[in-house]
Amino acid sequence: MPGLRAKPLIDLLVGLDDLAGYDRFDFKALGAQGYYRLRNEPIEGKRVIAKFRKLDPPVKTHVVHIVEHGGDWWQKHLLFRDRLRENREAAREYERLKHELAERHPADERAYADAKREFVERLLAGN
Repeated sequence: MPGLRAKPLIDLLVGLDDLAGYDRFDFKALGAQGYYRLRNEPIEGKRVIAKFRKLDPPVKTHVVHIVEHGGDWWQKHLLFRDRLRENREAAREYERLKHELAERHPADERAYADAKREFVERLLAGN
């Protein structure tokens, strides 16, 4: 989001006509470029890969969210982006929340993401 402070991490959204196409990715070639499948709990309708600057300890530079183009996840990601762009106060609130959560959960990405969920759901609902 332009103008907001954030972690040095790039989130990318990739839409596939059919999410089954994910299984045909050349993960060996992706690995040679520093991209790896994340071993997190599976998320229905979404796959995630990440690019790492180094692996020990792991330092991510990019997170790629792979979803069905035009599907539910696609729509939610774009709606969230659009709501932040339209509402500067919500964008600033999100910036403050992310900063606070990064300090509270510096080594626990799951806790960080879970703690953002309420804000994300509220913004998606239009509140």
